[in-house]
Amino acid sequence: MADEPKGKNDPTAIAVKDKEIAFRPKNFEELWKFATLICKTDFVPPAFKENAGACLAAIQTGHELGLPPMASLQSIAVINGRPTVWGDGALALVKAHRLCEWVHELPAEEALKSGYGECTIKRRGDPVPTTRKFSLEMAHKAGLIDRSGPKGVWATYQGRMLQMRARAWAMRDAIPEALKGVAIREEVEDYEQAEVVQDKQLPAPNGKPALEQLKESLKAEVPKPDPEPAKEPEQPEPKREEPPQGLTPMQALIDDINSLSTPTGIREMDKQLKKRMKEAGIKEDADILAVCNVFNKRQVEIFGSAELPET
Repeated sequence: MADEPKGKNDPTAIAVKDKEIAFRPKNFEELWKFATLICKTDFVPPAFKENAGACLAAIQTGHELGLPPMASLQSIAVINGRPTVWGDGALALVKAHRLCEWVHELPAEEALKSGYGECTIKRRGDPVPTTRKFSLEMAHKAGLIDRSGPKGVWATYQGRMLQMRARAWAMRDAIPEALKGVAIREEVEDYEQAEVVQDKQLPAPNGKPALEQLKESLKAEVPKPDPEPAKEPEQPEPKREEPPQGLTPMQALIDDINSLSTPTGIREMDKQLKKRMKEAGIKEDADILAVCNVFNKRQVEIFGSAELPET
């Protein structure tokens, strides 16, 4: 007699997806505790090791894309201060999106033989699929192969890189809603060096990138203002209470940001944010990015845009 299939109530059956086991942080305290614990394990990339702030920022970025915490830590990477997602993780997000009907691309080995990568994505509701190509000639023209060097990825994995470039273009053009502006890591790694050169040619007013300026300004002492004949009335700071017992200054600042509910509160916090971060002792790049990410998200929820509208 053949064995009967095991039912869902069979205690010996293995649950492939058990929602009771999956961890979903419900508030900042749970998220911070999770980031603090997971950053000490071998389950995070080296860049996130012993860096709870970076883990928190990666989890938050992944959450906005629809990734669970652990998938976010494996799929999100920061290149030159910019959050990116690995090409395979981005493809998973696009395929799972409701607007994606199907995806077809040349495998890496075929891209290498053909001399170009090609990716086609059918967006639901569009009569014609979106097809994008990236050729070896385009890579040479952009200087990618020369910049990569004889042992770089463009020299050793040309087929895969052609596939990734074509895929990145197709995903952004066909279903931009899936990635929400987050760049593809394999693509950003190619022009990271070019961006550094461009920064040197077109420096900021004081010759340093904006993030470095912010970091140094937080570390520097506040200079004493020169006496002036008259002072304009200062804008009132957002009302805040002392941090609850058990919360770090950074946690308390993020709680204050999440508690904002009016456009006026957002504007006031925007004026005071750098000062508040200095008061909280926030100096590390990852922590600065994490706080700014939370503020930008709250700003979008209040105004519907990442830019403050003119008054």
